[in-house]
Amino acid sequence: MYFSRSGFHQCPYEHTLFIKSGTTSELLIVCLYVDNLIYTANNSAMFDDFKQSMMIEFDMSDLGLIHYFLGIEVAQTFAGIFISQKKYVREILDKFQMANCNFVGTPIELGLKLIKDHEGKKVDITVYKQIIESLMYLITTRPDIMHAVSFISRYMENLTQMHLLVTKRIFRYLVGTINFGILYRKEGNFGLFGFIDSDYVSDPYDRRSTSVYVFIMRSGVVSGHQRSNKLLLCPLPKLSSLLLHQVHVTQSG
Repeated sequence: MYFSRSGFHQCPYEHTLFIKSGTTSELLIVCLYVDNLIYTANNSAMFDDFKQSMMIEFDMSDLGLIHYFLGIEVAQTFAGIFISQKKYVREILDKFQMANCNFVGTPIELGLKLIKDHEGKKVDITVYKQIIESLMYLITTRPDIMHAVSFISRYMENLTQMHLLVTKRIFRYLVGTINFGILYRKEGNFGLFGFIDSDYVSDPYDRRSTSVYVFIMRSGVVSGHQRSNKLLLCPLPKLSSLLLHQVHVTQSG
């Protein structure tokens, strides 16, 4: 394989990502998807050598700076790199006939608790799944809707008009925020910051907890996740022991 022969190391967690290190701090990163690839480097010589090598090895065309990749729009400015999916948002709004709906300021009502509405009017599960799939791809550049999309995807088994109305609210939010995206600034703190939160035993049916985390680098989100967790029962003596151990470790550190 070309990448192995050329000194690249494949990322064990993201198999389409390949990284090559130089003699000091040089770094070349390549992301491969089928017959398309994007690459970046902090060393111009390494950058140019890779481009020439690829054009010799494969029948490849250099399209210049990236502007569009897998539905993601990329704008590179003096302020930084801005990624968005404006075209995709317009497409799904048209597809589900929500382009002319009224705008709301939040994708979901604060503190909303949905229920399994067994008595409500049933809706087409096929259309609902298509909506969920479309919104899940949008999360790539719109972490502001991640919680709402995760929330509505829990009610696939017994769908009613109530669940569909909550889903349509996300579209109403998107109508007024089409131009939103993620900006990775050139200047500023390069540190990686992580935030985590949980809603303890919040599900009214199975008493599961919801946990969420998000990591931010250079003013932009690089990773985020939300999930519903099983409630683990812990005997009180063992729980007290764990808490005391945690306090001891915290104070010692």
